[in-house]
Amino acid sequence: MILVGTDFHIGMRNSDETFMRKQLDYLDILLDQMKQRNIKTFLHLGDLFDNRKLMNIRTQSIFMDRFFGPLHDAGIELITLIGNHDIYYRNTNAVHSIALLAKQYDNIRIIEEPTELELASKQFMLLPWICKENYDTCIDAIKRCGVDILCGHLEVNGALMTKGIYCEHGLSPSLFKHIPEVWSGHFHIPSMTANIEYIGNPFDMTWADYNTPKGCFFFDGTERIRVENPYRMFALMQYDDTTTIDAKSHQDQIVRVECELGSIKDQAKLNQALTDLQAHAYKVELIDTTQHIASISIEDQAAELQDTRSRISSIIDAMELDDSLQKDEIKARILSLYDIALEQQSA
Repeated sequence: MILVGTDFHIGMRNSDETFMRKQLDYLDILLDQMKQRNIKTFLHLGDLFDNRKLMNIRTQSIFMDRFFGPLHDAGIELITLIGNHDIYYRNTNAVHSIALLAKQYDNIRIIEEPTELELASKQFMLLPWICKENYDTCIDAIKRCGVDILCGHLEVNGALMTKGIYCEHGLSPSLFKHIPEVWSGHFHIPSMTANIEYIGNPFDMTWADYNTPKGCFFFDGTERIRVENPYRMFALMQYDDTTTIDAKSHQDQIVRVECELGSIKDQAKLNQALTDLQAHAYKVELIDTTQHIASISIEDQAAELQDTRSRISSIIDAMELDDSLQKDEIKARILSLYDIALEQQSA
């Protein structure tokens, strides 16, 4: 039996402390269950780290103490594909962040080229991120392979990138039609495109992840045992005068409270509920659904528009762009144009 997961994005959101704590709490669950089940192999499908250019030394140290070190001490091999967030250059996988980690631990195996392995009594083909340099080699390996399961960090045309947004570029699904099962990382929401399964990542990163399944799974060659992540980052609630909020249950969450402010009779109760939430939550957003977009303050208006901004960011993050283009710069420019459009619309 093996554990399978993908897209941990360690150091996400500029190594935000709250997001990091929730990651580590779930990884504690995985470590405990791996030890209980005597698991000796953890297969990760790419994007172990988030920032492809910079490595936060403190973040790496924390995850070495809390996750990578305990994996090594338990005798668990980490087999990880290279993902697009792991590589420094876009046209080659030669320089990547996982190599630095592997120098510290001898239980880490990095998949840098198409590799066949037997895992859980099944024959696997493991592919690294497909870039310009290895494109021909990887495509040839896909066409020739006769394995039970192919795993990659794939960009497939027609696949679900985020809620309501589908990939309009990438590999054709027909390229994989001869393979019984295909598992992929890269896109974070679980979905199927032909016989290609995006298994989904285990952590909330943006509002696009709200109310979608999050976790990893054990695989024995036949069945899966799902390990859901109970530490969710985003919470949405509808509020009226009859609503009672358990603020403590939203510890360190980003909480969005939607209500028709014009119909609220007990304003003091609402104010107290928001105060209680703010004492526990990471962030509280109040949305006036009466006006749909307009809210009681500029800050609340920004909260209502966060979904659209998150989706813009998610789409850009999922794209593979030319070397001369920096994602952060493109994201900043597009979001700036989006803000200008909103200002003109409301003028």
